[in-house]
Amino acid sequence: MYLHELTASVRKLDGIGPRRLKAFSERGVLTIADLLLYLPRRYEDRSTPRALADAATEPANTIAQIIRHEYFGSGRNRTLKLIISDGTQRAALVCFNRSFLADAYPPGTVVRLSAVFEYRYRELQTASFEMERAPDEPLGPPYEPQSPETEAFFRILPVYPLTAGLSQQHVRSALDQALKRWGTRIKDPGPAELCRKLQLPPLADALHAVHHPPSFSDAERGRRRFALHELLGLQVAQRRLVDRLHGEHRTPVAPPRGLLAVVQQRLPFSLSEEQQRVLDEIIADLGSARPMARLLHGEVGSGKTVVSLLSMVPRLEQGQQAAVLVPTELLARQQHATLRRHLEPHGITVELAVGNLAPAERKALYSRIADGTAQCIVGTHALISPQVTFSSLSYVVIDEQHRFGVAQRAALRDKGVAPDLLLMTATPIPRTLALTLYNGLQISQLRHRPPGRATVTTHLARCSRRAEVYTNVAARLRHGGQAFVVCPRIDPDGNAEQASAESTAAELAGSFLSGFSIGLIHGRLPEERKRETMQAFSEGRMQVLVSTTVLEVGVDVENAVAIVVEHAELFGLSALHQLRGRVGRGLKPGVAFLVYDENLTEEAKQRLRVLHREHDGFRIAEHDLKIRGPGELGGVRQAGILRLRFTVLERDLDLLEAGSPAVEQVRAGSPLDQSLVPFLPFDQEDACV
Repeated sequence: MYLHELTASVRKLDGIGPRRLKAFSERGVLTIADLLLYLPRRYEDRSTPRALADAATEPANTIAQIIRHEYFGSGRNRTLKLIISDGTQRAALVCFNRSFLADAYPPGTVVRLSAVFEYRYRELQTASFEMERAPDEPLGPPYEPQSPETEAFFRILPVYPLTAGLSQQHVRSALDQALKRWGTRIKDPGPAELCRKLQLPPLADALHAVHHPPSFSDAERGRRRFALHELLGLQVAQRRLVDRLHGEHRTPVAPPRGLLAVVQQRLPFSLSEEQQRVLDEIIADLGSARPMARLLHGEVGSGKTVVSLLSMVPRLEQGQQAAVLVPTELLARQQHATLRRHLEPHGITVELAVGNLAPAERKALYSRIADGTAQCIVGTHALISPQVTFSSLSYVVIDEQHRFGVAQRAALRDKGVAPDLLLMTATPIPRTLALTLYNGLQISQLRHRPPGRATVTTHLARCSRRAEVYTNVAARLRHGGQAFVVCPRIDPDGNAEQASAESTAAELAGSFLSGFSIGLIHGRLPEERKRETMQAFSEGRMQVLVSTTVLEVGVDVENAVAIVVEHAELFGLSALHQLRGRVGRGLKPGVAFLVYDENLTEEAKQRLRVLHREHDGFRIAEHDLKIRGPGELGGVRQAGILRLRFTVLERDLDLLEAGSPAVEQVRAGSPLDQSLVPFLPFDQEDACV
């Protein structure tokens, strides 16, 4: 197959006009390749025939007849109810805001039906159902033989992530077309022997298995085939970059420690034994013949920033430059302030490079970086700009490294000559996973918070107890503390039941926290307004900060003593642990209230229980590895160390281990190298260097 066919727009498919194309693009589906790789988030089992007589305890999958129409309510609130029977039981389909179904399904119509029922108002009823016309079909569960249409309806049905203007039928119809036209023509990139050993299907079969699975086990094997391809690509990219780093050499020179000793002595605190050990490891790397390539990952509040600050001092003392790349302007400004406070008294110039500088200011900054006047530069993606050139870049720190792609990390490092590289993440990584994914890097851990940090108590609270939660928060505010309130969304976006930052800020100002100064911060606000709000909160001029997860990493306000996470069940374990780490960063004890909806999935219950009893980020990471599923939950992306599309880490670690020999063959120049070039545009931007 020619690549241009797979990179063609989904607009080529029947039924996709401008409006639907926009909806698909909002889900990241622009090309035929994107569509084929748009995997379901779950599956619905319609393959088991089940009559209405059994529907009180199990989902019904049956063929029924519309007996009559009924209505309840009046005026604009008048609601249609379809009374049905499949010969074993009568039931009611409640059609809220769907009165048009009366004309589409008049009495006597036979339909294929899949629904979950419950007894309400003395009858078996549901408001959530799928059905379609089934002329000439006998009533009752569809046993053999079945028509092709019945087989297509009563099967294991993929359920895809959606957005406004996109229905399950739209996605399934588009995929049916794409699979029919291209699905059998996909060439398998291998590695064939490894796939046979792992009992994984060829890639074309895997595509059909995930979108039209004959069984759940077939769907899982299909997904794992994609996961293998993804993990191999990830590992190959990782090893190539590490090999490149290790191939660079320089004359080993012990770095000076004079200025380091002075800066360290003037810190308002002493390093913990763990921090000192990690700092010594890094300083030893700086004197080696090969550039440093080290990952520093650690507990929330464990002091990674001060270790990285001190570690760059020897290079700065030698008259060379250091660059610190961070994912957000909020974090960049905070780190810039920290570095200035500790380095500028010693004559080291610290600059800030962010995207919204005025043209004249930007030009002057780039000039200072190019001539070496700017010695330590903290910045966002602006640092990667081709217009930024360094005089003598020899030390690169990438904070929250998993938020940057391979090309971005390499682009900054390539601005120097064999610079040392320190990657940092506040997401603790299970040891087995770290050793595999970060193979070739030196790894340092900070497992504990420095002595003297306050404790943080975690409370779980149902949504029905929000008033009690905010009464507690208000009492802490009256005693001089400050509080964060974190919401899963910026605005309601059609889901009034889920707290949004904007509506919550307005609600708190008019009720539970009236009389206190309340600020709002989220990703859509202008950077200037975010900066002003954050500065007011940091300086204590604002008592409450309502936000989305923009607060997740790096925000450091010592006076913050309370955090409320609304709809905590929608967040991943890592995100919740990071958010909890925003309080208790000074001497005052902190409290985290995780407010949750009472209708929880088992997975959400597991996550909240783990957060309630565990405070060790590394232990939480191990739990996260066991219970995290793929994709999204409730529209809020699970936070984690990698943005893996197909891999479920807790089920696919064997693929990482099994693929290691294949990766080594690629390093040795095996022809397998070419077979790993993806047949579709798999993203290798998540390799770990």
